[in-house]
Amino acid sequence: MLEQTTNPVDTVVVAVGGGLMPGVAAALEDRPVRVVAGEPETAPTLRSALDIGQPTDVPVSGVAADSLGARRVGEIAFDVARRSNAQDLSVSFGLDVKGVPSRVID
Repeated sequence: MLEQTTNPVDTVVVAVGGGLMPGVAAALEDRPVRVVAGEPETAPTLRSALDIGQPTDVPVSGVAADSLGARRVGEIAFDVARRSNAQDLSVSFGLDVKGVPSRVID
């Protein structure tokens, strides 16, 4: 990913869920790149795990969260997020992206 751009990269935003976030965070651990882990505000699995120090079940609400959000972040994802100091970002599905430069969304 970093080799695909000539621009300096200091932050990578990646979705929590499956293996994407821990894979990206693990790959970037030895680089000066901040990892921001985004997850639905209605399924805060990583946020809850980071707050209490271990994965835990959380209530999930909303159609998007029911289909996209798990009730608990996985052990590996939690361990990598904690080890790499990944920052959690709660994302609303009503997020308005008007005015955001297209290169940020691409």
